Amino acid sequence: EAHAPWWAYKKAEKPNAPNPEDHSGFLFTAMHKMSISGQIVGYLNKYKKHVPVNLLSQLNNKIEERINEGILDLASDDPSDVLYTILNWEKSYEFYPKELKKLISEKIEKAYKLFFDNEKDVDEKKASWLAPHPVSILAQLYPEKLNRLYDKEIEKQSDDGGWWPEWQWGQFEDEWQDAKLEWAGRLTTDCLIALKEHDKIEW
Repeated sequence: EAHAPWWAYKKAEKPNAPNPEDHSGFLFTAMHKMSISGQIVGYLNKYKKHVPVNLLSQLNNKIEERINEGILDLASDDPSDVLYTILNWEKSYEFYPKELKKLISEKIEKAYKLFFDNEKDVDEKKASWLAPHPVSILAQLYPEKLNRLYDKEIEKQSDDGGWWPEWQWGQFEDEWQDAKLEWAGRLTTDCLIALKEHDKIEW
């Protein structure tokens, strides 16, 4: 099936857990990025009434364990990778239990402070993704820089009124043309909603 190269995967096998009742390892084996796992577990907390209590507890404990091991200590990582990591965590960290939410938010703030001082590192990232609403962590830390990023975002609006992807797959060119249209719809919707949230436009 046609897809972006960074979504290539191989089938994951469930590890042999010391405790047969511990199912938390499967999620983290299946996901090639810990940040994606963190995002998913956040959403599982949001919809916790549909998740077995023991499983959710195992997953939250695993997240806390990995954070304490330094999975969110991003100082030595590539700035671009760091920002994408932050994006994944920030989408759902607010749904975690109070103490874990506080721990994650502190790590996100630290990462922003390390890398947002160099604005060119974030120029290619969409402001509507980094801070879609005024209570986003980045909006609280760097309101003036975020305003400049939104001004740049507005400048990128195309003549047809939309926002188009600034990346390519580099493969499956025919399918990419269809995917590009779908992405344009998503990017445009996200950007317009975020601009409204930040009082940049009226409707």
